[in-house]
Amino acid sequence: MRLDLAGEGTGDALEIKREGTRIISWSTRGQLGVESRIKAITGFKENDYEHSELVTLFKDVLKSSEKYF
Repeated sequence: MRLDLAGEGTGDALEIKREGTRIISWSTRGQLGVESRIKAITGFKENDYEHSELVTLFKDVLKSSEKYF
């Protein structure tokens, strides 16, 4: 099915878009790469944050007793 839809390639069911190590992940709603550019954050407006600022922000929130932004 995937091969029919893609029209070319291997027909693999999943496609790797980015790779990296050390990922902050919570629920199924977000992943943020610490040492990579992986970023999938549902419902969060990143605005003008630099990637390193996002990593710090998310680490701080996950360490705190309140788990919200």
